[in-house]
Amino acid sequence: MKKQLLAMICSALFMLGIGGTASAAEVYQPATTASVATINYQYVLANIPESKSIQENMNKLTEEAQKEFEKSVNEKMSPADIQKVRARVATDLRQKQINLVKPVQEKINNAIKQVAQEHGYSVVITSDVALFTAVDITEEVLNTAK
Repeated sequence: MKKQLLAMICSALFMLGIGGTASAAEVYQPATTASVATINYQYVLANIPESKSIQENMNKLTEEAQKEFEKSVNEKMSPADIQKVRARVATDLRQKQINLVKPVQEKINNAIKQVAQEHGYSVVITSDVALFTAVDITEEVLNTAK
């Protein structure tokens, strides 16, 4: 009697499990299909009109950082102190470069959003991470950002 009851309970649980799975599969329906486009971000950054002035400013900042490093270092400093100065100057240079590029990156990102919304793309990824895509919006984003 106990074996029959146990068999009935196991059967019922098994059936509920299968029925529950079917119900979950029926309930889960993806909302939409994602439409994906790619962009060569580095190409846009290199070809946007501001890129020449950004490069000139970065070169100037690099020269200034080199002069600051040379001015801050002397023969009496230990190698550890020289490394600290080098790290400080490099950190300052990186922050200045980030601040220089940030407005252009925001402009490009806004152009990407605009093009994506106009064409109904739900995902835009950089082309260096995509093996294949039929839609490349690089030139359109570049034209929108100009």
